[in-house]
Amino acid sequence: PDWGMGYPEVEIDDVSFASAADALFAEGFGLSFLWDKSVQIDEFLGEVLKHIDGSLFVDRSTGKFTLRLARGGYDVGSLITLDEDSIERIDDFKREALGELSNSVTVVFWDAVTGKDNAVTVQDISLIAAQGATIGVTIQYPGITTGELASRVASRDLRASSAGGPTSRR
Repeated sequence: PDWGMGYPEVEIDDVSFASAADALFAEGFGLSFLWDKSVQIDEFLGEVLKHIDGSLFVDRSTGKFTLRLARGGYDVGSLITLDEDSIERIDDFKREALGELSNSVTVVFWDAVTGKDNAVTVQDISLIAAQGATIGVTIQYPGITTGELASRVASRDLRASSAGGPTSRR
């Protein structure tokens, strides 16, 4: 009631949270945050989810808040199929062009060793060569405190930003 969203504990899927915590621990994915109520809890939660590449949602079958990490580990056969039979229409479908992809990601983090902001950059040199220029993006991850974790997160974000999948507004 004082530091949460005001929901009773029974509305949290303990198994999904414990599974995510175990996975993050195994990855050495420690974060250092302070929520001082200067931002809304949902904004703070969004920042944590961005750091861990996770999703928080209410499971339709249980009605409980469920935490999932984007790490794979699912059965492809159990996924829903979206095709001509299940989609009525798509508005404003776009696929990013080669020149729109990011080939360099810089992660700014708080370095616990120096007590100052620091940054790491990772690049896709093949994509840089194909595009003929460096196209970079800088992402702030203030909860990360080590260069090693910042490098892993930068690599994760580079894979996502250089893939060039389809985008749609609906």
